Amino acid sequence: MSESSLRSVGWRRLVAVSSAVVILMLSVFWLRGNEKPVDPQEWSKTGNFIVAYGPVFEPYPAWVKNSYYLYSPSGELIDHKVEDGGWWPVSLPTKGGAYLYFAHSLQQVGVNRATYEHVKYDYTDVYGSSPDGSYAVALLNTSHSGECSYTAAILKDTGQTFSHDLPFMPFRVAVGEDHAIAVGYDCPPPGTETKKGFYLLEPDGSGKELKLPQGYDIGLVDFPASPVNYLGDGLFEIIEGRKDGNVIHMKSFEVRVDSQEAALVTERVTEHKFTLPDDFLVTVMLNHGEGAFIDKSGRVFIDRRDLSEPEYMGQVENFERNDFVPTYTVGDDPKFGIKRDGRLELYRWESPDQPILTVNQVRGACWEDVCDLASVSEIM
Repeated sequence: MSESSLRSVGWRRLVAVSSAVVILMLSVFWLRGNEKPVDPQEWSKTGNFIVAYGPVFEPYPAWVKNSYYLYSPSGELIDHKVEDGGWWPVSLPTKGGAYLYFAHSLQQVGVNRATYEHVKYDYTDVYGSSPDGSYAVALLNTSHSGECSYTAAILKDTGQTFSHDLPFMPFRVAVGEDHAIAVGYDCPPPGTETKKGFYLLEPDGSGKELKLPQGYDIGLVDFPASPVNYLGDGLFEIIEGRKDGNVIHMKSFEVRVDSQEAALVTERVTEHKFTLPDDFLVTVMLNHGEGAFIDKSGRVFIDRRDLSEPEYMGQVENFERNDFVPTYTVGDDPKFGIKRDGRLELYRWESPDQPILTVNQVRGACWEDVCDLASVSEIM
């Protein structure tokens, strides 16, 4: 073949490749232009759920994105949101849309749109939403250069946001319809004793330290259960606990909030216990002060407040600890997720023998080993 013929063939190939690229780009633009508009109410529609991808191992790289995918109860992909991450992704549903954690802000997506800005890479691992969806609370670690600093972000369904400094290092928050209670340890100078405290947070952004009920021993801190829970109908519980082998003995003070006096008023005191086996792989706190765990055989149990022994609920086949996906549910039907063969399976704690929903994992959500499917949030 002559040199001119080779050049002709080369030019034809180049033109063909260029044309294919142009056609591909035009197809992408055409598809985007013909996508069905997403109803903003989907981000607050009961039964939908949000699957979050992002960095799940320390150190959390700044270049890893946080991605949130919205699904219907039948598993149909509805919408997604992707921006800079840098910390474990968190989604907080409200009636006006979900607040999503990104590197610089918590962004509300849905009927209302709001942005709660924070210093880059301030993060939250203590958070919750009210059962009626009127607001959410995210307790942000705002510490820099070795200081001890924490802030409560109050995120309203209407798009209003408030900020309130906290006097301690929080590790748990219980969120009710009208109040939220945060519990944490103070940040004492080296060599001094750490103390536990409770703090009242209001939906209007105000807050104050709480007076504890008479008889509550604030010194009992070493037990692996939540020291504060919301039980519903305006009732909270704060817990004393002690661990005896695999059994956690708890005294529950069921209390209501007196906002004017910044006090917790006791309605009754009950005692109960949670029991964990030697071979448990996963344990979580459920709503209303109950606990649940999965053992190495995949057997699922719930520790009821009114039962002396864990209640067997069923079994998940071929369960592995690293496949467990925490699932945030405000309502009375708690769930958990399992990663399996490129899919996400969603199970009910009450009847875990078969998944209630299966969706494919999003392949393009993670390109780094430190990135993975992190959590699921159910919208109630």
